[in-house]
Amino acid sequence: MIQKRNNILEASAHLLLRYNKGQYTMDNLAADLNCSKKTIYKYFDSKEELIQSILKNEIDKIEREFVRLDNTICNPSEKALEALYVINEIVGKIHNSILYQQTRGKNLVMESYFDLRINVFEVYLRRFFEHFEKDFRSGFKTTEALSKFVIDTIEGHYFYLYEEGYRIPDKDFVDGLAFLIHRTISNIESK
Repeated sequence: MIQKRNNILEASAHLLLRYNKGQYTMDNLAADLNCSKKTIYKYFDSKEELIQSILKNEIDKIEREFVRLDNTICNPSEKALEALYVINEIVGKIHNSILYQQTRGKNLVMESYFDLRINVFEVYLRRFFEHFEKDFRSGFKTTEALSKFVIDTIEGHYFYLYEEGYRIPDKDFVDGLAFLIHRTISNIESK
C-alpha cells in the first residue's frame, strides 16, 4: 500500500513538475498514470493533499541534495557556487511547472515554497556562504548579506522579471550570477 502511494506520488510529481503552461486535472492525471481517479483518492483525500505531498517530497529531495553537496565538496568557493546552480534549478523548476502555473493565487505552492525557503535555502545556503559573510558584509547593515542576495536575485529572475515579460535565458542568468559571486568570493579569499 505504501509502495503504491509512493508510485502515485513520484509519477504525479514527474507530470506536474514538468514544463508546461496547460491545465492539469485529476482526470488528466489519472489517465497519464493509467489508473482511475478512485485509485488516486484511495491514497490522497484531495487534489490539494496530493499537491502538498508532492511538494513535501520535493523539499525532502532538495534537503538530501544539499546534505550531499555539503558532505562531498570541501572547497568553500566550489560549495557555494554549486549551491547557486542547485537553487537556480529548483526555483526554475517550480516556477515553470504546471503545478505552479495552475495553482497560482491559491497559496498551495507558495506556502510550500515558503517552507522550502525556510527549511532549505535559509539553512543550507547560509551555511555554504557563512565562510564569506563577515568580509562581504562590511558596508552592509544586514546579516547573511551574500546568501540573501543570492536568494533574492534568483527569485527575482523567476517570479518578478518573468511577470514583466523581461526574460534573460536561464543559463545566461545563472552563469552571470555565478561569475559575479565568484569574483566577489575570490576578492574576499585573496585578502
